[in-house]
Amino acid sequence: QGDAVHVYVNACPHIGTPLDWTPDRFLSHDASLIICATHGAEFRIAAAGPVKGKKTINETDSAKPMSLYGKSKLAAESIVEESGLRYAIVRPPLVYGPRDKAVFSLFRFISHGYAPHLTTTNQKLSIVHVSDLVRGVLLIAENDGRGIYYMTDGPPHTWEELMKAIGKALGREPKFISVSPGIADFVAKFEQVRGKVMGGKPFITPDRLTELFQTDWTCSDVR
Repeated sequence: QGDAVHVYVNACPHIGTPLDWTPDRFLSHDASLIICATHGAEFRIAAAGPVKGKKTINETDSAKPMSLYGKSKLAAESIVEESGLRYAIVRPPLVYGPRDKAVFSLFRFISHGYAPHLTTTNQKLSIVHVSDLVRGVLLIAENDGRGIYYMTDGPPHTWEELMKAIGKALGREPKFISVSPGIADFVAKFEQVRGKVMGGKPFITPDRLTELFQTDWTCSDVR
């Protein structure tokens, strides 16, 4: 940087995976930050740690999805925004409630006494119950709402808080188990193959792992 030379180990200090998103490509588009390809942590060049002060996103912030799924959703939003139609877009965070399989799988893990985590137990995330989400959508429709809306149950939670809440509901004290990126990637690829062979939906995919490895998955519903 400038006349200075800085040397770095190609490993994320949070989870140990290589930083480059393609071989020998580490920097943001403006070359001001080093970006972890696995979970999106940002590092200042010549700094000792991640960029501080990243805030919970709201409707005025530009969306920057990490996964192919997220990028496809953003592309669909762009089509709607450019259509000239009157629209309202709802961006829910983690949704839980009846018939939900993703969060229910965590109940099954914790019922056996284990709480898996891919990043740290301090991973932050926003959540919303499906009934609150439906109520919010109805309010938007009834009040002729327009634009983009995030919906949450309030302040963000940590992964540890969420797992302990599930454990309390089940009467179990969960033991936190760290799942390494290598094992998670193997399971995701195995699930893809199993889904193709058996014709079912994979439990997890590499693209979904990209989202799960994010250390901050929060949004604000102030609007």
